[in-house]
Amino acid sequence: MTPKKLPSGNYRVQVYSHKDPDGKKHYVSFTAPTRSECLRLAVEFQRNRDMTPAEMTLNDAFDRWLSLQEPILSPSTMREYRRLKPLFGSLLSLRVDRITSADLQRFVSEYSIGRKAKTVKNAYGFLTSVLSTYTDKRFKVKFPQDAPVRYSIPDKNTMKALLDMASPDMKVCIMLGGLYGLRRGEICGLDASDIDRENMTLHIHCDVVKGSAGWVKKEIPKTSTSDRIIPIDVGLLGLLPTEGPIYPKTPDRITKTFIKYRNALGLTCRFHDLRHYSASIRSAAGFPVSYNVAFHGWKSDMMLRKVYDNVNEDIRKEYDAKSVALASDYLSGN
Repeated sequence: MTPKKLPSGNYRVQVYSHKDPDGKKHYVSFTAPTRSECLRLAVEFQRNRDMTPAEMTLNDAFDRWLSLQEPILSPSTMREYRRLKPLFGSLLSLRVDRITSADLQRFVSEYSIGRKAKTVKNAYGFLTSVLSTYTDKRFKVKFPQDAPVRYSIPDKNTMKALLDMASPDMKVCIMLGGLYGLRRGEICGLDASDIDRENMTLHIHCDVVKGSAGWVKKEIPKTSTSDRIIPIDVGLLGLLPTEGPIYPKTPDRITKTFIKYRNALGLTCRFHDLRHYSASIRSAAGFPVSYNVAFHGWKSDMMLRKVYDNVNEDIRKEYDAKSVALASDYLSGN
């Protein structure tokens, strides 16, 4: 069991996991910045591999589950799960077969303090995914009530002010985010080879995400529907490079630069809210829901319905005026 050094500088080793019903052997891969850390992960996996729930602590179960999931989960998801693990505190020392609903309710109640309901549910979902792999127990837990989410969606004047302030490379990012609904990682994953200049389209099929070893470009998008081809206008086309990455920096750089612009203009919106602006202007223009969902790479219309509930100021003012006129007409008998 000898770790091999990768071109990235990290070390990787493969450890035998199991044999499937067809007799095919399966291996688990471990990657770490140092040779010793890589070996430690592999040895721990071997030690935990044959444990039963009666011998396994939740900490053991987490390590084993993460090792099994690493080949199929994105680097950013693995990074988030590893970040979450220490937050389970005293639960980690409990044997898997002895964990009760009361233990989990205690964790949820304590973890909920100062955190959003969605954050709590995400952590609990990770926890129960691990537990369901090693025990048949079913747990009953109550969660804090979800608070209504209000998105700070820019309006047309805000978009114009952001574009006027932006440097050439950030102008492209703001256009891609606010007028075409791209995510930060999708923008950083774009290359000039993804542009079809003849048909004026853009192929979105890569994402840049942050894993334990830093930022990585992955071919598999956030969801299967995220792989999409969208039409673009001649104004954007003229700003795009003819070779190399469209934005050769990281998603964090987009965020940091955008925050500077936002603060200078006295705004509260995030870069991701530009994506909501893109959806809102298409909804207001009467685009079919199915088109709008596909255009933005969503799996369902759930996010689009949230955008409807948080319309931008341009649309709100237009419909506020129509609402008042409707009431006036009704009262006047027209």
